[in-house]
Amino acid sequence: MRVGVGLPTAVDHCRREHLLDWALCADLGGFTSVATIDRLAADVWEPLITLAAVAAVTHHVRLVTSVIAGPLRDTALLAKQVATLDEMSLGRVVLGLGVGQSLADYRVGRVDTVARGARLSEQLVRLREDWERSCDGPAAWSGRGPTLLIGGSSSAAFARAACHADGWLDVGGTVSTFSAAAGQVRAAWSDFGRPGRPQLWGRAHYVLGDDPAAESGREHVLEYYRGLGRDDARELADGLLTTRAAISDCVRDYAGEGCDELLLLPAISRIDQVERLADVLQRHHPTAPPALPRAPSR
Repeated sequence: MRVGVGLPTAVDHCRREHLLDWALCADLGGFTSVATIDRLAADVWEPLITLAAVAAVTHHVRLVTSVIAGPLRDTALLAKQVATLDEMSLGRVVLGLGVGQSLADYRVGRVDTVARGARLSEQLVRLREDWERSCDGPAAWSGRGPTLLIGGSSSAAFARAACHADGWLDVGGTVSTFSAAAGQVRAAWSDFGRPGRPQLWGRAHYVLGDDPAAESGREHVLEYYRGLGRDDARELADGLLTTRAAISDCVRDYAGEGCDELLLLPAISRIDQVERLADVLQRHHPTAPPALPRAPSR
């Protein structure tokens, strides 16, 4: 199983120098990807602009959106932005798309929520068409567009992953939610007659350090996910990984459930967080796959 790390773009006190240093540490530290998350009605950095900056200072890590709320964006513009980023990064983009978890984002964006699922399904078809045609912008690196993952926990999300994407990304944040949903994704994949198997990605939140760091991280998770409801936010906060042993166990458990790549998202923005995490993985999981080599030039 591969392991990626989130960028601190949703955490208080994230600054440009934090972000670029973090990305460089991830690129050199054996991680296979760096990931952003997406919120419109919150203090969160815009994911595609962020990843464009990161693409300029890294060579190995894949650039992941985990996940973009597709229906909030114009499809033609999104296709061009992603194709541009894929070309700039030599094919390192992994585009996670979903309907989004926050209704507040739709209110701020003045986008109707009623048809957001249908809009996302239409968007997925149009994105592939635009990338493969590439007459209205840069060609995506592979000729068919980047790796495409669907984020979500509904049967509709599993069907979209099987029909339109390369796999699925769990936004639940616990190994139990991943395990339950992964089986449904595999079943949908089979029902749609897709060959092979879907890529399955998980994610969890972590903070390493002293008790004040752990408490700060817990407060961040509670605040960021409060729109999901008190119980769901508390479950994610209670599942925050705060020790080396907890992270090691989490990696082992996700690998045991057939996860292809686990994204570990930071709950505080200090640069020592990515350094500490790299040390945990090198000490406890030395056989984890190394960072991907730089894509060859055309």
